Amino acid sequence: MGKSHHHCVVLDAEGRRLMSRRVLNDEPELLALLADVLA
Repeated sequence: MGKSHHHCVVLDAEGRRLMSRRVLNDEPELLALLADVLA
């Protein structure tokens, strides 16, 4: 049985949390997350 979701946390160089998000294990959801992280 695979994962149904992932949790992503993005920190800056000082360790401050910039993003914390739970996403479905679904390609469009993961691609949207990557786009937001890279923006």
